[in-house]
Amino acid sequence: MKNSELIVDMRKWFEEPEHYSVVHYAIERGMSKEELFGLAKEDEEFAKALWYGLSVQEYKIVEGMLSGEIDRGVGLRMLETYNGWKGEVSIVQNIEGSLSAEVAGRLASAMEKLEKFKEGEVADKFGEVISSSWASESGASESGVSS
Repeated sequence: MKNSELIVDMRKWFEEPEHYSVVHYAIERGMSKEELFGLAKEDEEFAKALWYGLSVQEYKIVEGMLSGEIDRGVGLRMLETYNGWKGEVSIVQNIEGSLSAEVAGRLASAMEKLEKFKEGEVADKFGEVISSSWASESGASESGVSS
């Protein structure tokens, strides 16, 4: 098959509910996963189709784990292997990794202030944390509003 035919074929194949693995797709087409990923390196449109397939794979695995059709341990291992998931990495860490240094710093600062707020400290309208002892002495509630 030509790459253009494989692109159409792959997208159609992943539309089938029972199809969720890019490795399964490669094997059914008589190629290794290395060959499949090699084609993606050579052809941008094929790469887009493969990323689509990986996205469908990720979605179907997550749905399968949530519904109980796929064992969660097996599903997580598949997601780690083929979709870049890491068992110990949170969504926030993934987001921070894709942000500029300035935006990541602001996010870290906001998260730090949130943690302090959860501990009972109050922030003023500029986001500066006011000590919890001041909040209790002044009659301010934990939400930052005076009673």
